[in-house]
Amino acid sequence: MPEKSNRSRRISVFLCVLFCMVLLCVPALADTATVNVKALNIRKSASATSTRVAVAPKGAELTIVSKSGDWYKIKYDGKSGYVSAEYVKVKSSTTTTKMTETKISELGNPPSPTKKGDSGKNVLKLQKALTILKYYSGALDGDYGDATVKSVKKYQKAKKLTQDGVAGKDTIDSIFSVDSGEKMTEKKVSDLGDPPQPTKEGDSGKNVLKLQKALTILKYYSGALDGDYGEATVKAVKKYQKAKKLTQDGVAGRGTIKAIFGKYPAGTSGEITTAQAKKIAALGSIPQASKFGDKNTYVTKLQKALKIAGYFSGNATGYYGEATKTAVKAFQSDFKLSADGVAGNSTIKVLFGDEPEVLDAITTAKTISALGEAPLSSESGDSGEKVKKLQQALKIKGYFSGKVDGKYGDATVTAVKKFQKKKGLSQDGVAGRSTIKALFGSNNSKETYTTETLDWFNGGANVIPRGAVFEVKDCLTGKTFTVRRWAGANHIDAEPYTKDDTAIMKKIYGGSWSWARRAVLVKYNGHVYAGSMNGMPHGTTTINNDFDGHFCIHFYGSKTHGTQKVDAQHQSCVKRALKYSW
Repeated sequence: MPEKSNRSRRISVFLCVLFCMVLLCVPALADTATVNVKALNIRKSASATSTRVAVAPKGAELTIVSKSGDWYKIKYDGKSGYVSAEYVKVKSSTTTTKMTETKISELGNPPSPTKKGDSGKNVLKLQKALTILKYYSGALDGDYGDATVKSVKKYQKAKKLTQDGVAGKDTIDSIFSVDSGEKMTEKKVSDLGDPPQPTKEGDSGKNVLKLQKALTILKYYSGALDGDYGEATVKAVKKYQKAKKLTQDGVAGRGTIKAIFGKYPAGTSGEITTAQAKKIAALGSIPQASKFGDKNTYVTKLQKALKIAGYFSGNATGYYGEATKTAVKAFQSDFKLSADGVAGNSTIKVLFGDEPEVLDAITTAKTISALGEAPLSSESGDSGEKVKKLQQALKIKGYFSGKVDGKYGDATVTAVKKFQKKKGLSQDGVAGRSTIKALFGSNNSKETYTTETLDWFNGGANVIPRGAVFEVKDCLTGKTFTVRRWAGANHIDAEPYTKDDTAIMKKIYGGSWSWARRAVLVKYNGHVYAGSMNGMPHGTTTINNDFDGHFCIHFYGSKTHGTQKVDAQHQSCVKRALKYSW
């Protein structure tokens, strides 16, 4: 009997100890949590790959049983399982401190840097700070898990920091400087040291922070000293600019910085550094003089150069407005020029290192029609007025940005090729009659062509490549239309290039399509060749041109695809075409 009694006593003690151990192992958690995503999977174990036992909708209340790492063991709808702490919001009470009424400054000294997997007081202080800033809504458990990583990344993204989820020194400094409460009103702007570099809305960092501190001292800014150039900083800068009669753009540009700090940012006053000079030189040719109200590419280049030199902080719009005038004046003042806000030759020379080139009527023309008669054909290596006129026309159209010097070099070849590609012409870089016509609207009537024989099987098949666009002239009617080579091995399979070209071709054939052969001249890349065509749509079509198929163009010695023989009628037309000229 005593033995049995002792055994019973031992069992009772064991159960009591076990119960106490269970209580000690279970953290003091909130009783319930609310699902904060559209649908939350409840897993069999604390793993995202574990079997799903149920799904809880957004707003559903879960009973928390225990916590394991970043997972809660819960009960829901009569079932037990696990959910990630990231997707629920704890409703009450013991793990969540009411942080919304707390300031970061009340948390004391900033914590030491921490990362995923860490735990303790430093992590807890980080979580509390992120809760105050509304980046974190999880449990304040001092456990650096996925939910904490996610909130740190979210904060880092907002503050333009490296988004690694690690609460390193930069991240800690940023978080705990927001409410530092530094009494700036007792300081002087001069105590802040050297002026910051120019900044604008969206920027962040030390330069912005120094600007905010200065504006706080001057009583134009009362927001957080967070180094984040947001709406409050923009508003303060505008308020200061208005008081000082500066351009009210909310940008802390060079002039604004000088007004606030008494001097320009380091390295930008009265000098253009070697690095800046190289960047300005990379802008290309020196722009012409410009003034307030102008709007052109010269102003764009001026603005870009002023921006490189640290005088202009806006966008290079090409419009000479107040911001550009102010920047020019500041530049002129620094370099002891007449500060009239006009970018004259002397200002251009100091900024760009040389004076603008004196331009003639061709280089100053704003429209192609102002250039006069279309120039003759030209190619790489040529020079003279015809090349100069070609370059200016390409510049007006936006294909050439180099110097209009009348020298047909690589830059001109590249510009011509770019234009030819846009117009569907052969991209050979040669400004032939087709290119000149496409660019100027007409050929130069002074230029004539000699009609040539194109020997098809003796190199002629490759003269007009597939995809090339060229002109065809009917010898009898004199009508011309444009076509595109689609394919063809024994001869050219061609298609009218547009619906208008199809209409012209149909008129040549008297209003109805026909297999009849006609003598034609083919003009391509500055050459005219004797040829023959038929007018019957057949086979494949690749262009929306009202021509259902393609037609054939033959040259000397070419063959039909069906018979693989030279067609006598086509050859007769080719021979006849040799007597005509374009």
